[in-house]
Amino acid sequence: MATKRSTISRRRALKTAAAAAFGGGAALLNRGTLAAQGGAPAILTNAQGGRKFKAFVKYSTANLPEVLELTVRPIAGRQLVIRQEAAQTCYTSIDQVLRNDERTPAGNASIVGHGGVGVVEAIGPQVLSCRVGDRVIVNLHAACGRCFNCLNMRSDKCRNTGAANPMPTCTMADGTPVYSATAGMAELLIVNEEYATPIFTSVSPVEISMLT
Repeated sequence: MATKRSTISRRRALKTAAAAAFGGGAALLNRGTLAAQGGAPAILTNAQGGRKFKAFVKYSTANLPEVLELTVRPIAGRQLVIRQEAAQTCYTSIDQVLRNDERTPAGNASIVGHGGVGVVEAIGPQVLSCRVGDRVIVNLHAACGRCFNCLNMRSDKCRNTGAANPMPTCTMADGTPVYSATAGMAELLIVNEEYATPIFTSVSPVEISMLT
């Protein structure tokens, strides 16, 4: 006789753990709470192509980064569009910001920084772990929660760690492609879901961003 396997999603496990940890002491954020606090607008799953936002961009080995207006390319697959709430600065950004690193080809534009905290405003058609309106923390390291290593308590060795966006996610005004990966110095983060973990807490995003 076949036995029925009980399954639980990564998202549900995270929410359950948060409820157990905080008890009644902290209000768990739901979509109503987010809306009341000026949170995510009702942007449903869609391509998002053409949406404008500002970011701190390094676009040449010879120039310092600058704030530019970018245009989102249509999202697909496991990509998320996240409205940034807070991001930390990190010493690891020094090379990218200050040094003329000749290992990076000129014109290979990218957004500065890594990680942040924000609210999901759109999802690609293959996304499983996040929903529009979720508050998430974006980290430099992937943890999909579904691969062999993640399921065996070794999320630090997630097999989807190479799943960062391999293609540009946005463009400059002149059409120059820009890579975002897990870049945090921007109004929007465009990342694959493996790098975004839903969080269910009312802790300040400024404090949470220090974890990224």
